Amino acid sequence: MDLTGKNLLVIGGGNGIGAQTVLTYAERGASVASTGINTEAGQRIIKEAANRGSSDASFTYQRLDIRDEQAAHEAVDAAVQSMGGLDGITITAGMEAQISAMDVTTEHLHDVFGVNVFGPMYVVAAALSHLVDNGGGSIIAYSSGAGMDGHRNMLSYGSSKAALLGAVRSWATDWGHHHIRANAVCPAIITPMMEQFMANKTPEERQAMQEEFASKILLGGEPGTPKDAADLNAFLSSDESRMITGQTIPVDGGFNMVR
Repeated sequence: MDLTGKNLLVIGGGNGIGAQTVLTYAERGASVASTGINTEAGQRIIKEAANRGSSDASFTYQRLDIRDEQAAHEAVDAAVQSMGGLDGITITAGMEAQISAMDVTTEHLHDVFGVNVFGPMYVVAAALSHLVDNGGGSIIAYSSGAGMDGHRNMLSYGSSKAALLGAVRSWATDWGHHHIRANAVCPAIITPMMEQFMANKTPEERQAMQEEFASKILLGGEPGTPKDAADLNAFLSSDESRMITGQTIPVDGGFNMVR
């Protein structure tokens, strides 16, 4: 998928799917601006992207906590200025949380929804005027199977990811007349977040999850790699996906089937 001439912003580009997306966009010819909370990792990835990308493209990284509304707007504006425009924004930043419904607190909910719902809303709010000026573009937001189905002890995480699915459909509905597309991706991908999720489980719970993966992930019985998700992002950021919007797209080997 050729992305030459595209200006693409990745929110959460320091590790996992976001890092691979930065590299994939660069390899396919795009200019890339990246944000994240781990400056060392983010700078390392954007430097590698510059080495892999076109000499005519630009590559920048900014530290950003997307829970900060003003900082989110400033980061998006700075990214657009550095690239000279905006063709798409990919939001892979997220916060995993395992907690009983009996133990939720205001502080916990503010943290989880701040990263998984409010943050994406802030960066998209900042990006929309730039996408309108561009004549359209792509919004990709990473949700989760937990936002489509019930998962044990994941009230706050699953609820926040379900809310993000609603936001994607609203962006698609409200901004389609400006040729702005918005789609959600629900991955089953081995990332640092998934590894931490598994580490927090008991040995018996991990065994049960592995057995569930083996039976429900129809293509190979185990989660995919960040490249599987990044390749989809490249398609959704390209002109070839111009008629795809408002969709929830699992990249999970068949674990969830969307109707």
